[in-house]
Amino acid sequence: MRMFFQIIDDRPPDISIRRWRTFTRDAMSEVGNLYDQAFKMRHFEAGAAARYGYRPRTAAHIAKKAKLVARGSFQISPDANRDLIMSGLLRRAINQRHIARAFPTRVTVNMPTPNYAQMTPRRPNMPNLGAEIVAVSSDEYDQMQTVHHISIETDLNTYREPRTKVIG
Repeated sequence: MRMFFQIIDDRPPDISIRRWRTFTRDAMSEVGNLYDQAFKMRHFEAGAAARYGYRPRTAAHIAKKAKLVARGSFQISPDANRDLIMSGLLRRAINQRHIARAFPTRVTVNMPTPNYAQMTPRRPNMPNLGAEIVAVSSDEYDQMQTVHHISIETDLNTYREPRTKVIG
């Protein structure tokens, strides 16, 4: 499962293209790490369906999950009443530490998942688990943009520090 983020900034005229790409790559790396450490597990919390706009589950699916939880099946997670949790395999896969691969214009977070969580559903009546897992709310996107801009500003300020040379 791949997650892509893209944030565009304008390069100041006094910064070389190579240096600017280094700054933006570092900033994108921080954005990917922020997503990995803070945002991805929010999909498994209560209220995630409302926050990320998941497709409503059918009554039959909800009843089946409730029946399995009530029976105490060993294959079902105790908090299977949430949308993305059935056995807990997906949550364990997403909970792993994933390495963000940063580029100057984007960051990619590869998250290996079980075979049932695909970016395209197997049947048209199934919810798109892949799209639901990688969904980002607007406040999270704003936080990622803020982290990106702060990282670039920090790099620019350290690059532009006045340098004096003592001769003699």
